[in-house]
Amino acid sequence: AANEMMRLLERAFRKSQAIDIEALCVVAGKKVWSVRCDVVVLDHRGNITDAAILASLAALRHLDLPSVSVHGIGEDATVQVLSREQAEPQPLIFHHLPLSVSFGLFQSAEGMLHRAVDPTDREELVMLG
Repeated sequence: AANEMMRLLERAFRKSQAIDIEALCVVAGKKVWSVRCDVVVLDHRGNITDAAILASLAALRHLDLPSVSVHGIGEDATVQVLSREQAEPQPLIFHHLPLSVSFGLFQSAEGMLHRAVDPTDREELVMLG
């Protein structure tokens, strides 16, 4: 389940190109910022996917990368991370905001199809899709 969640979050943020990856580059081909977001699930009552994407999005939207000063070019470039007093940190740049909304389909005894937004864990056990 953890690997499935990791792949889902990777698709939501990296593969959808939601985050500007080029903005993480400090010195081309040499230095980049590495961003990691861990999700810890304490308890869940269904729809863990939407909650994990929303929690990750909130964390990443509040991330500020320190400003840097680059001296030199190419292989000779050196990078100095600047303090908050020297320069304002920069927010992570998003091209778009990935949001997830789950729907559950249920069939009644009469054969009618019903839809539910944000199904609970009990509803997830009996839904059609």
